[in-house]
Amino acid sequence: MAFSIKDLPNLAEKLLFTLSSNESGCSDVFVLAEDDSKGIVFRVGLVKDPCENTGYRVHVTKEGDGALTTIDYSSDRTGDSVRILISTLNEVLTTEVFDEPANPHLPANVEIAHLPRLAEGMLSSLGHTCDANGDLLSGNFNLAREKENAAGINVSLCDRRRGLARDEWGYSIHVSNSIAGTDKIYRDNGHAGTPEDIVFSMLQEALVAELCGAPIPARLPTYEEWDALMDIVSESNKLAHWKDMYFWCQDESTVWALNRAVRGYRSARCWGEHTATNRNVYVGFRPAFDVLTTDHLVSDGTLITAGTLYMGGQPVRVPQNPICNGDIADYIPGTKLEFRAALEDPAYQIQAIKVGGILIADSCLLRNISWEDIVAQGLCTKN
Repeated sequence: MAFSIKDLPNLAEKLLFTLSSNESGCSDVFVLAEDDSKGIVFRVGLVKDPCENTGYRVHVTKEGDGALTTIDYSSDRTGDSVRILISTLNEVLTTEVFDEPANPHLPANVEIAHLPRLAEGMLSSLGHTCDANGDLLSGNFNLAREKENAAGINVSLCDRRRGLARDEWGYSIHVSNSIAGTDKIYRDNGHAGTPEDIVFSMLQEALVAELCGAPIPARLPTYEEWDALMDIVSESNKLAHWKDMYFWCQDESTVWALNRAVRGYRSARCWGEHTATNRNVYVGFRPAFDVLTTDHLVSDGTLITAGTLYMGGQPVRVPQNPICNGDIADYIPGTKLEFRAALEDPAYQIQAIKVGGILIADSCLLRNISWEDIVAQGLCTKN
């Protein structure tokens, strides 16, 4: 439903493995980046070429406008084959995917740092300073900048491993974005690989979130939309997770002016109402999203990945036990909520069910949130 790029270390390993396994002299072809909203997909594959220092070339295809581009390795590339391929894939992203004006995924006139080299530089500078807890800090580095002015995105790395188990990296990246006027912290949420791979993946996520991922519009479902969904899923709690959890609807109460409609909890069709300012564990936020052009091609009742919810700039895990005393995240009053392109980690991917022209999340994502809180976020209209 938005622009996304794949995990490059994992992609590089799959390309190299399939190249060595296939007798055809070509690797399998994989998606490098895609923009669902525009119907554009960038795919990459390797082709054996003994004239190249690495023994192969990288073919890049851009689907959606018929363009085809081939990127060759330069002859002076040496070192670990996976790291070499990651470096070239990053060049493909920079020159083919993010090239201005050829692509609309980034703001105009934005230059991007070479992400593998940036990750290595941040790691090598750890210990530049230390914070009050003794955690190691790197220097400040430029991730992206606008060509015609001083605005840009600066990043620094913090290593919190001193207080964690040996198998936990504990990295976090501070992102200061003068283009958008924001400051955020991105934390390592279980990335695999070497320190270089982990920091690279974190920089990749930060780049997409800061520059590529425009917020995804969301709202509360209406009373009638919920009933339409129950018709489609035959009131299945397994699919729609309505049991033991109310959720807010857009509708006002027909009895009390200060109350708003809630659905769920006791039965699929249960209707109730709560005071609009009330926060408690029994009532949650279940968003609805407008269907994009590409989503019209799927049938009603289909599960679609709708995006990732961010609270205060941090991604929110999708609950695995979405009931009032389960693992639904608590809303932090006054904290900004926004929906962005889905992260690669399924733990943060919101699943929504298509019903007519909208998608309704298959569970509540937050609890302890009032109807007025949702209005303040611009996710609900106050009549």
